[in-house]
Amino acid sequence: MHFSHFETATLHHNPALTGLFNGDIRFATHHKTQWIPVVPYMALSASAESKLLEGKIKKGVLAGGLVLNYDKAGKSELSNMQINASLAYAVQLHSTLFLSAGFQAGMGQRSFNFTNLSFDNQYNGDIYDPNRSTGEQFSKTNIIYPDVSGGVNLFYRKSDRFYFNIGTALYHVNTPNYSFLEDDEVKLPHRLVHYITGVFKVHSRWDLMPALLYQEQGTLEELASEFVIGVNARFYFNTQPSKEMALRIGAFNRLNDAFIVKLGAEFRDFQLGLSYDINTSPFVAATQRRGGPEVALVYTIKKVKSPQNVKICPVF
Repeated sequence: MHFSHFETATLHHNPALTGLFNGDIRFATHHKTQWIPVVPYMALSASAESKLLEGKIKKGVLAGGLVLNYDKAGKSELSNMQINASLAYAVQLHSTLFLSAGFQAGMGQRSFNFTNLSFDNQYNGDIYDPNRSTGEQFSKTNIIYPDVSGGVNLFYRKSDRFYFNIGTALYHVNTPNYSFLEDDEVKLPHRLVHYITGVFKVHSRWDLMPALLYQEQGTLEELASEFVIGVNARFYFNTQPSKEMALRIGAFNRLNDAFIVKLGAEFRDFQLGLSYDINTSPFVAATQRRGGPEVALVYTIKKVKSPQNVKICPVF
Protein backbone atom coordinates (compact mmCIF):
# COMPACT_ATOMS: atom_id res chain seq x y z
CA MET A 1 0.00 0.00 0.00
CA HIS A 2 1.58 3.28 -1.07
CA PHE A 3 0.60 6.85 -1.86
CA SER A 4 2.04 9.28 -4.39
CA HIS A 5 1.12 12.19 -2.05
CA PHE A 6 3.30 10.73 0.69
CA GLU A 7 4.23 14.22 1.93
CA THR A 8 0.73 14.66 3.40
CA ALA A 9 0.06 10.99 4.32
CA THR A 10 2.18 11.60 7.40
CA LEU A 11 0.75 9.10 9.89
CA HIS A 12 1.08 6.37 7.26
CA HIS A 13 4.83 7.01 7.11
CA ASN A 14 5.90 7.92 10.64
CA PRO A 15 4.06 8.16 14.00
CA ALA A 16 6.67 10.76 15.05
CA LEU A 17 5.08 13.20 12.56
CA THR A 18 1.91 13.31 14.66
CA GLY A 19 1.20 16.93 15.53
CA LEU A 20 4.06 18.38 13.45
CA PHE A 21 2.05 21.00 11.60
CA ASN A 22 1.16 24.66 11.90
CA GLY A 23 -2.21 24.49 13.65
CA ASP A 24 -4.14 22.68 16.35
CA ILE A 25 -6.13 19.93 14.63
CA ARG A 26 -5.57 18.38 11.22
CA PHE A 27 -7.64 15.98 9.13
CA ALA A 28 -6.28 14.23 6.05
CA THR A 29 -7.60 11.68 3.58
CA HIS A 30 -6.02 9.95 0.58
CA HIS A 31 -7.65 7.76 -2.04
CA LYS A 32 -5.71 5.89 -4.72
CA THR A 33 -6.67 3.46 -7.48
CA GLN A 34 -4.35 1.78 -9.94
CA TRP A 35 -4.25 -0.75 -12.79
CA ILE A 36 -8.06 -0.79 -13.07
CA PRO A 37 -8.11 -2.09 -16.69
CA VAL A 38 -5.94 -5.10 -15.69
CA VAL A 39 -6.30 -5.95 -12.00
CA PRO A 40 -7.86 -3.31 -9.74
CA TYR A 41 -6.13 -2.01 -6.62
CA MET A 42 -7.64 0.54 -4.25
CA ALA A 43 -6.08 2.21 -1.21
CA LEU A 44 -7.64 4.61 1.28
CA SER A 45 -6.17 6.43 4.26
CA ALA A 46 -7.89 8.81 6.70
CA SER A 47 -6.33 10.46 9.73
CA ALA A 48 -6.97 13.01 12.46
CA GLU A 49 -4.40 14.50 14.82
CA SER A 50 -4.25 17.18 17.47
CA LYS A 51 -1.96 18.85 19.98
CA LEU A 52 -2.57 17.62 23.55
CA LEU A 53 -2.24 19.41 26.90
CA GLU A 54 -1.24 22.68 25.25
CA GLY A 55 0.27 25.16 27.68
CA LYS A 56 0.70 22.47 30.34
CA ILE A 57 3.95 20.95 29.07
CA LYS A 58 6.80 23.46 29.25
CA LYS A 59 9.65 21.53 27.61
CA GLY A 60 7.91 19.97 24.64
CA VAL A 61 4.78 19.28 22.67
CA LEU A 62 2.59 16.20 23.03
CA ALA A 63 0.26 15.18 20.21
CA GLY A 64 -2.15 12.35 19.51
CA GLY A 65 -3.78 11.00 16.40
CA LEU A 66 -5.84 8.27 14.80
CA VAL A 67 -5.26 6.73 11.36
CA LEU A 68 -7.34 4.31 9.30
CA ASN A 69 -5.74 2.50 6.35
CA TYR A 70 -7.64 0.22 3.99
CA ASP A 71 -6.69 -1.44 0.74
CA LYS A 72 -8.33 -4.01 -1.56
CA ALA A 73 -6.79 -5.86 -4.47
CA GLY A 74 -7.71 -8.21 -7.27
CA LYS A 75 -10.61 -10.53 -8.00
CA SER A 76 -10.30 -12.14 -4.58
CA GLU A 77 -10.90 -8.69 -3.04
CA LEU A 78 -8.01 -9.38 -0.70
CA SER A 79 -8.31 -6.53 1.79
CA ASN A 80 -6.37 -5.23 4.74
CA MET A 81 -7.72 -2.67 7.22
CA GLN A 82 -5.65 -1.14 10.01
CA ILE A 83 -6.83 1.22 12.75
CA ASN A 84 -4.02 2.70 14.84
CA ALA A 85 -3.70 5.37 17.49
CA SER A 86 -0.57 7.56 17.43
CA LEU A 87 1.19 9.40 20.22
CA ALA A 88 4.23 11.63 19.68
CA TYR A 89 6.37 13.90 21.84
CA ALA A 90 8.63 16.65 20.44
CA VAL A 91 11.41 18.46 22.31
CA GLN A 92 13.22 21.62 21.28
CA LEU A 93 16.97 21.04 20.77
CA HIS A 94 17.66 24.53 19.45
CA SER A 95 15.64 27.62 18.58
CA THR A 96 14.93 26.13 15.14
CA LEU A 97 15.55 22.39 15.66
CA PHE A 98 13.15 19.85 17.14
CA LEU A 99 13.34 16.11 17.75
CA SER A 100 10.23 13.99 18.04
CA ALA A 101 9.53 10.33 18.76
CA GLY A 102 6.26 8.60 18.06
CA PHE A 103 4.47 5.37 18.86
CA GLN A 104 1.54 3.76 17.08
CA ALA A 105 -0.58 0.80 18.16
CA GLY A 106 -3.84 -0.75 17.06
CA MET A 107 -5.46 -3.63 15.24
CA GLY A 108 -5.45 -4.98 11.71
CA GLN A 109 -8.05 -7.02 9.82
CA ARG A 110 -7.31 -9.13 6.75
CA SER A 111 -9.95 -10.84 4.61
CA PHE A 112 -10.72 -12.17 1.12
CA ASN A 113 -13.69 -13.30 -0.96
CA PHE A 114 -13.26 -16.50 -3.00
CA THR A 115 -16.69 -16.46 -4.70
CA ASN A 116 -15.28 -14.54 -7.69
CA LEU A 117 -12.35 -16.93 -8.15
CA SER A 118 -12.16 -19.95 -10.44
CA PHE A 119 -10.32 -23.19 -9.68
CA ASP A 120 -9.13 -26.07 -11.86
CA ASN A 121 -11.63 -28.45 -10.20
CA GLN A 122 -14.45 -26.38 -11.75
CA TYR A 123 -13.47 -27.38 -15.27
CA ASN A 124 -15.35 -30.54 -16.29
CA GLY A 125 -13.00 -31.43 -19.10
CA ASP A 126 -14.75 -29.33 -21.73
CA ILE A 127 -15.91 -26.08 -20.17
CA TYR A 128 -15.77 -24.12 -16.94
CA ASP A 129 -18.72 -24.95 -14.67
CA PRO A 130 -19.10 -22.47 -11.75
CA ASN A 131 -21.53 -24.86 -10.03
CA ARG A 132 -18.89 -27.55 -9.58
CA SER A 133 -17.13 -27.83 -6.23
CA THR A 134 -13.88 -25.87 -5.96
CA GLY A 135 -12.21 -28.63 -4.01
CA GLU A 136 -10.82 -25.98 -1.66
CA GLN A 137 -11.28 -25.82 2.11
CA PHE A 138 -11.22 -22.40 3.75
CA SER A 139 -11.46 -22.60 7.54
CA LYS A 140 -11.60 -18.80 7.74
CA THR A 141 -11.54 -15.87 5.35
CA ASN A 142 -11.13 -13.15 7.96
CA ILE A 143 -8.50 -12.60 10.65
CA ILE A 144 -7.67 -9.89 13.21
CA TYR A 145 -4.17 -9.15 14.48
CA PRO A 146 -2.41 -6.58 16.75
CA ASP A 147 -0.07 -4.02 15.21
CA VAL A 148 2.69 -1.88 16.77
CA SER A 149 4.94 0.73 15.10
CA GLY A 150 7.33 3.53 16.04
CA GLY A 151 9.62 6.21 14.61
CA VAL A 152 11.74 9.33 15.11
CA ASN A 153 11.84 12.64 13.22
CA LEU A 154 14.17 15.64 13.11
CA PHE A 155 12.39 18.89 12.26
CA TYR A 156 14.14 22.14 11.28
CA ARG A 157 11.94 25.22 11.03
CA LYS A 158 13.14 28.71 10.22
CA SER A 159 9.73 30.00 9.14
CA ASP A 160 6.39 28.82 7.75
CA ARG A 161 8.00 28.75 4.31
CA PHE A 162 11.42 27.39 5.21
CA TYR A 163 11.58 24.03 6.97
CA PHE A 164 12.35 20.35 6.44
CA ASN A 165 11.81 16.95 8.05
CA ILE A 166 14.17 13.97 8.13
CA GLY A 167 12.83 10.79 9.67
CA THR A 168 12.73 7.04 9.89
CA ALA A 169 10.07 4.64 11.12
CA LEU A 170 9.57 0.91 11.60
CA TYR A 171 6.06 -0.44 11.10
CA HIS A 172 4.74 -3.84 12.28
CA VAL A 173 7.44 -4.07 14.97
CA ASN A 174 5.69 -7.10 16.48
CA THR A 175 5.49 -8.94 13.10
CA PRO A 176 2.04 -10.40 13.85
CA ASN A 177 0.81 -13.67 12.36
CA TYR A 178 -1.81 -12.97 9.68
CA SER A 179 -2.26 -16.39 8.10
CA PHE A 180 -5.73 -17.60 7.08
CA LEU A 181 -4.79 -21.20 8.00
CA GLU A 182 -5.25 -22.53 11.53
CA ASP A 183 -1.97 -24.45 11.81
CA ASP A 184 0.18 -22.12 9.73
CA GLU A 185 2.21 -19.02 10.55
CA VAL A 186 2.67 -16.15 8.12
CA LYS A 187 4.34 -13.12 9.67
CA LEU A 188 3.51 -9.59 8.56
CA PRO A 189 7.07 -8.36 7.85
CA HIS A 190 8.57 -5.10 9.09
CA ARG A 191 8.08 -2.03 6.90
CA LEU A 192 11.06 0.31 7.14
CA VAL A 193 10.53 3.94 6.05
CA HIS A 194 13.05 6.73 5.41
CA TYR A 195 12.17 10.18 4.04
CA ILE A 196 13.20 13.80 3.61
CA THR A 197 10.59 16.49 2.92
CA GLY A 198 10.94 20.24 2.88
CA VAL A 199 9.71 23.68 1.88
CA PHE A 200 12.14 26.36 0.71
CA LYS A 201 11.12 29.91 -0.11
CA VAL A 202 12.91 31.06 -3.28
CA HIS A 203 10.84 34.16 -4.04
CA SER A 204 8.17 36.27 -2.36
CA ARG A 205 5.56 34.17 -4.22
CA TRP A 206 7.44 30.95 -5.05
CA ASP A 207 8.36 27.93 -2.92
CA LEU A 208 10.15 24.74 -3.89
CA MET A 209 9.00 21.60 -2.06
CA PRO A 210 11.39 18.67 -2.68
CA ALA A 211 10.65 15.25 -1.19
CA LEU A 212 12.27 11.84 -1.08
CA LEU A 213 10.87 8.55 0.21
CA TYR A 214 12.38 5.09 0.51
CA GLN A 215 10.58 2.17 2.08
CA GLU A 216 11.05 -1.56 2.08
CA GLN A 217 9.19 -4.56 3.44
CA GLY A 218 9.97 -8.27 3.60
CA THR A 219 13.02 -10.50 3.88
CA LEU A 220 16.19 -10.36 1.82
CA GLU A 221 14.86 -13.27 -0.24
CA GLU A 222 11.50 -11.56 -0.88
CA LEU A 223 12.04 -7.83 -0.48
CA ALA A 224 9.55 -5.25 -1.77
CA SER A 225 10.89 -1.70 -1.96
CA GLU A 226 10.17 1.69 -3.49
CA PHE A 227 12.20 4.84 -3.96
CA VAL A 228 10.33 8.06 -4.83
CA ILE A 229 11.95 11.42 -5.49
CA GLY A 230 10.71 14.70 -6.93
CA VAL A 231 9.73 18.29 -6.31
CA ASN A 232 6.63 20.48 -6.16
CA ALA A 233 6.67 24.17 -7.09
CA ARG A 234 4.17 26.38 -5.25
CA PHE A 235 3.02 29.79 -6.47
CA TYR A 236 1.16 32.12 -4.08
CA PHE A 237 -1.61 34.32 -5.41
CA ASN A 238 -2.10 35.72 -1.89
CA THR A 239 0.30 35.46 1.06
CA GLN A 240 -1.70 37.41 3.64
CA PRO A 241 -2.27 35.44 6.88
CA SER A 242 -5.66 33.62 6.93
CA LYS A 243 -6.13 34.54 3.25
CA GLU A 244 -3.42 32.36 1.70
CA MET A 245 -4.10 31.06 -1.79
CA ALA A 246 -1.62 29.03 -3.81
CA LEU A 247 -1.27 26.59 -6.69
CA ARG A 248 1.17 23.64 -6.79
CA ILE A 249 2.55 21.62 -9.67
CA GLY A 250 5.03 18.79 -9.33
CA ALA A 251 6.85 15.89 -10.96
CA PHE A 252 8.03 12.75 -9.15
CA ASN A 253 9.56 9.44 -10.14
CA ARG A 254 8.96 6.11 -8.42
CA LEU A 255 12.06 4.39 -9.74
CA ASN A 256 11.42 1.45 -12.06
CA ASP A 257 7.67 1.78 -11.55
CA ALA A 258 5.98 5.07 -12.45
CA PHE A 259 6.37 8.72 -13.38
CA ILE A 260 4.04 10.86 -11.25
CA VAL A 261 2.52 14.21 -12.22
CA LYS A 262 0.93 16.30 -9.47
CA LEU A 263 -1.36 19.31 -9.28
CA GLY A 264 -2.51 20.94 -6.05
CA ALA A 265 -4.32 23.95 -4.64
CA GLU A 266 -4.24 25.62 -1.24
CA PHE A 267 -6.90 27.97 0.07
CA ARG A 268 -6.72 29.15 3.67
CA ASP A 269 -6.79 25.96 5.75
CA PHE A 270 -7.56 23.53 2.89
CA GLN A 271 -5.13 21.62 0.69
CA LEU A 272 -6.23 19.59 -2.33
CA GLY A 273 -3.85 17.35 -4.23
CA LEU A 274 -4.39 15.43 -7.47
CA SER A 275 -1.90 13.09 -9.10
CA TYR A 276 -1.61 10.42 -11.75
CA ASP A 277 0.87 7.56 -11.96
CA ILE A 278 2.11 6.83 -15.49
CA ASN A 279 3.32 3.24 -15.38
CA THR A 280 6.93 2.72 -16.60
CA SER A 281 7.69 -0.77 -15.25
CA PRO A 282 7.67 -3.96 -17.41
CA PHE A 283 4.00 -4.25 -16.41
CA VAL A 284 3.40 -1.51 -18.98
CA ALA A 285 2.79 -4.31 -21.51
CA ALA A 286 -0.54 -4.91 -19.73
CA THR A 287 -1.34 -1.45 -18.37
CA GLN A 288 -0.47 0.56 -21.51
CA ARG A 289 1.07 3.10 -19.08
CA ARG A 290 -2.22 3.53 -17.23
CA GLY A 291 -1.10 3.60 -13.60
CA GLY A 292 -3.77 5.34 -11.60
CA PRO A 293 -5.17 8.53 -10.07
CA GLU A 294 -4.91 9.70 -6.47
CA VAL A 295 -6.75 12.40 -4.52
CA ALA A 296 -5.51 13.95 -1.26
CA LEU A 297 -7.42 16.42 0.92
CA VAL A 298 -6.09 18.07 4.08
CA TYR A 299 -7.93 20.44 6.41
CA THR A 300 -6.24 22.22 9.34
CA ILE A 301 -8.00 23.94 12.23
CA LYS A 302 -6.17 26.84 13.82
CA LYS A 303 -7.75 27.94 17.05
CA VAL A 304 -7.53 31.55 18.18
CA LYS A 305 -5.45 31.64 21.36
CA SER A 306 -6.06 33.99 24.27
CA PRO A 307 -3.05 36.29 24.91
CA GLN A 308 -2.02 34.52 28.12
CA ASN A 309 -1.75 31.16 26.31
CA VAL A 310 0.44 32.35 23.44
CA LYS A 311 4.09 31.28 23.79
CA ILE A 312 6.82 33.76 22.92
CA CYS A 313 8.37 31.23 20.53
CA PRO A 314 5.68 28.86 19.24
CA VAL A 315 7.03 25.37 18.56
CA PHE A 316 5.09 24.66 15.38
